[in-house]
Amino acid sequence: MRRPIFFLIALGACAPTERQAPDLDLSRLPQGSSDALAEDGEAQVWFTDPGTERGEEIDPVLDDALIALIDASTTTLDLALYDFDRSNIADAVLRAWDRGVDVRMVSDADEADASGHAALEAAGIPVTDRRAGDHIMHNKFVVVDGQAVWTGSTNLTETGILQNDNDAVLLPDRDLAAWYTAEFEQMAAGRFGRSKLAGSGPLTLDLAGSEVVTHLSPQHDPLQAVVELIDSADHSVRFLVFSFTHADVIAALVAAHDRGVDVVGIFDESQAASGYSADEALAAAGIPVYIDGNHNQVGFAGGKLHHKTLIIDGGVDGSDPVVATGSFNWSQSATHDNDENLVEIHDVALTRVYGARFCDLLARADLHPDATAPQDDPCSSLPRVFINELYPDPPGMDRGQEFVEIVNGGTGAVDLSGWTLGDAQVADRHVFDDLVLAPGEAVVIFDSGKHPEVPGARVASSGALDLGNRGDSIRLVNAAGEVADALSYRGAPLGRSLNRQSDLSQSSAFVPHDTVLNAWTRSSPGKRADGLPFDPSTPLDYQLVINEVMADPSGEDTGQEYFELVNLGPDPADLRGVGLSDLVSERHRFGRVVLPPGAALVVYDRGDHSDVPGAMQSSTGTLGLNNSGDTLVLVDADGLLLDSVSWGSARAGVAFNRAIDGDPDSALVLHDAVVSGVVASPGLQANGQPW
Repeated sequence: MRRPIFFLIALGACAPTERQAPDLDLSRLPQGSSDALAEDGEAQVWFTDPGTERGEEIDPVLDDALIALIDASTTTLDLALYDFDRSNIADAVLRAWDRGVDVRMVSDADEADASGHAALEAAGIPVTDRRAGDHIMHNKFVVVDGQAVWTGSTNLTETGILQNDNDAVLLPDRDLAAWYTAEFEQMAAGRFGRSKLAGSGPLTLDLAGSEVVTHLSPQHDPLQAVVELIDSADHSVRFLVFSFTHADVIAALVAAHDRGVDVVGIFDESQAASGYSADEALAAAGIPVYIDGNHNQVGFAGGKLHHKTLIIDGGVDGSDPVVATGSFNWSQSATHDNDENLVEIHDVALTRVYGARFCDLLARADLHPDATAPQDDPCSSLPRVFINELYPDPPGMDRGQEFVEIVNGGTGAVDLSGWTLGDAQVADRHVFDDLVLAPGEAVVIFDSGKHPEVPGARVASSGALDLGNRGDSIRLVNAAGEVADALSYRGAPLGRSLNRQSDLSQSSAFVPHDTVLNAWTRSSPGKRADGLPFDPSTPLDYQLVINEVMADPSGEDTGQEYFELVNLGPDPADLRGVGLSDLVSERHRFGRVVLPPGAALVVYDRGDHSDVPGAMQSSTGTLGLNNSGDTLVLVDADGLLLDSVSWGSARAGVAFNRAIDGDPDSALVLHDAVVSGVVASPGLQANGQPW
């Protein structure tokens, strides 16, 4: 274990030892939601994906990317973190410290009891806190080897990464890193808030052809930058904001709306409940504002729209499209007292990525009760045609198997005539001709061959895709020559496609197909990752059967009661919204779960049952199955009956099972009457074989 030098502990503000850092290796970072490789010097973006309810959250790529960045550090690692309890990130920081990287952290004393904060201090890493009660050190930035800056809205906490909606952006630039390091040095020396030296003004630089401007609180008054960006809008303003109370920003948004700019915003529900929030004033001015629908929370923790994002003229080429993000909420304290950062990135492709994020969140939000509904869909101006899946490295011969799946995730049909799909070597591997893609439709471009089994299959006009197994850059360009979507990947898994981690979400990163939620195949050309059709009107052939019930476990009932559900049909069954009730109340409601054909799942009342195939816990934490007799009813999201079972007196330790295993017309009988000597088979057929 690395032993800290005593005077570095005592003088936490001391700068790390000067060492020449080799070029930072960013090649192992997982692909973000933006269109470029980080080693090409362009910004990369990652988002969290908490869903809307408990149990729907997807563990995002975001923290994996930060861990890969920390693992790539060789000389210095400076952390300015408001709150820190995500254990896998803390472990990465400790690994860096143990291999000799000079690690320092500045934080806030109000959050000093967080486990990550405590772990770094216990290891002897120099930590400097802004004192408790003195406003807050609210930054969330990391500087690595003096070469790259990681920032955004994400607190590195379990809640911030799994339950809140957040973003993170990586900016690989030495000048930017030096500027953030200078800010870090002030705080590491004990200068926080208004005690910091003014220094130079906001930094403006060129990042791979995109202008980047960064601002700090309170030296630069970032709120004025937000106002000026709103004032610059020609076409549209979109915002996602956690805390928004400042009158100057309200006035700027109202003025933009009055001059004909399309202004739409989404507020966090908990913050909008405050009497100081700007939502009511904007609604009264006729601006469509929405309340976010994230309810993935426990008590007050989690379930927050935590972004601090402003999108100006998103996706509009020829204007000045810009995204502003960071730790900076739009409040008086944030701009005049807290330690904060705001970064604005002038880039049309990045505004499309953030615009897609906005549309994803708008789809689950509710119009503010005081607001007037917009005349047009706020997302209709952003054509949402994007790459959802690609297959660079099929097993065996690639020829005839490689494909790129493109979907229309918007609300209107899009004419793809004249659009091109290409890579870094050839811009027009495929040229679209006379194709109108309806909302919810997909087209799948194969390199060659016939694929009648794949909905929307076509063959590349050039007769080749040549997707690189070791990495490639793919671009979808519209007829006007604008990049509609693009991605880069660094190595493809053999025999598995790459798919959006949150299927059909343009703001989601690409991951191996079999790691996508509810995916049960290694690729799904022309269909959703879970095997369901893109078109929800397509009828599906599935049959859900309550096949087994444990009403009276041996010993204590708690944690042992269960019911087994089987899909007997040939198609996957989307269980979202399906509910199970007894004669008293609802006992379980499914979230984002797809049950493949011929598969089973087992819902326990509570507890860890990872040894049981397809096991999960009930949404209510209790099933309440009566030993003396009961009835269970399974209904779909619209309340229509799917299946029901009843039983009489139970025998301790013996489950009930369909008399003919998996037969919906069979009555429930004691399990050992189905297979002699076998009292239960959760997740398996009655004979113990897999479904």
